[in-house]
Amino acid sequence: MVVGLLVGGVVAAPFAAWLVRHVSLPMLGALVGGIILITNTRTLMRSFDSEIPAVYVALFAGWAVLIALAVRRTRVLRAEEREAATVV
Repeated sequence: MVVGLLVGGVVAAPFAAWLVRHVSLPMLGALVGGIILITNTRTLMRSFDSEIPAVYVALFAGWAVLIALAVRRTRVLRAEEREAATVV
């Protein structure tokens, strides 16, 4: 089991480094946060033996809104960076 975690970490580390370098922080936050919420909600609902599809629909809708806000924020940040670069 420990070997599997070690191999997984060795495989995932370069991908994670690349991802952090090329994807904006607001976007990473929205993507990772949504995945964590969905997986934890699934686990929580299964522990109570009640999987309600409407909960998943609401989570995915909220996640889509957060991703859209993160894209918008990323565009604003990049525009500000371009402005600052042209001023100097």
